[in-house]
Amino acid sequence: MPSVKSIVVSVVAVASGSAPAIDPAIVETVNSNPQATWRAGFQARFANKTLEEAKRLLGAHRATQEDRDRRTYVATFDVAVPDDYDIRTKYGSCSSVQAIYDQGQCGGCWAFAVAESLGDRFCIAGKDVTLSAQDLLNCDNAGHCSGCNGGLTEDAFDYINDNGMLSEPCVPWTGGDSTCTDDSCSVSGADSTRYYSSWAEYVSMNETKIMQELYTKGSITASFEVFEDFFSYTGGVYKHVTGDYGGLHAVNLMGWGTDGTTGADYWLVKNSWGPSFGESGFFRIARGLDVNGCNFEGGLTSATATLSSVVV
Repeated sequence: MPSVKSIVVSVVAVASGSAPAIDPAIVETVNSNPQATWRAGFQARFANKTLEEAKRLLGAHRATQEDRDRRTYVATFDVAVPDDYDIRTKYGSCSSVQAIYDQGQCGGCWAFAVAESLGDRFCIAGKDVTLSAQDLLNCDNAGHCSGCNGGLTEDAFDYINDNGMLSEPCVPWTGGDSTCTDDSCSVSGADSTRYYSSWAEYVSMNETKIMQELYTKGSITASFEVFEDFFSYTGGVYKHVTGDYGGLHAVNLMGWGTDGTTGADYWLVKNSWGPSFGESGFFRIARGLDVNGCNFEGGLTSATATLSSVVV
């Protein structure tokens, strides 16, 4: 006999004319797999959503080969890194590190990932600020960026290099696309500073170099391939087990480690699906392109917080 939760999800799917975001068969396949290092379930974020609604959140665009050829790779510092690292431990007082956002039904993950990563880097560089994903959604229409219809993280960093961006208190999240406010805040008395970054660069797929970049400079924007089983993730070290490809999603890479129970090496990642998803808004994904199955290390983008260009 199917569980009550399975029945509820199925009813929602029939009513909406679409498959459920969380497939009971996928949950069963993952949880019955002795090799799985993560747990699947009917977590609140997608328990009553259709698969079509869930896929709508996957708004990252893939760079063309021409896009990639014109960019450089970051020069990492050759430093020793620890076996595990969590940016929250060292920089937990940073408002950007503490913040967990929910992009709602908007495909603006690209804007959240960029704003969060750059905000972390500003704080590490000495300026504690949360940057506005809403400002990027509203104002960055250059290149491959088009609000809730998706965007390319590389182009977003380039936009910030040229135009700067506003703080989250100045232009708070409204739930979707809105009108660009240019240099004015939608909240009276909020910080109206414009914050700038360097041009976007790619981060090497080499695990050690990724760790060195993260350890010395701060969070990294990651765009990875999402499969249908990811919507049922509730905890553990995720790697693709079953389900079709859903789309490309942008997130914020913030650390690494090894799971004490399964021994699985992982990346620590902040999502933009609210605190009810995964591990209180975070998830861990297996380290290694040949392990996670999501090309996670193949879509890492970085930019430097440019303190000298901050304009009030």
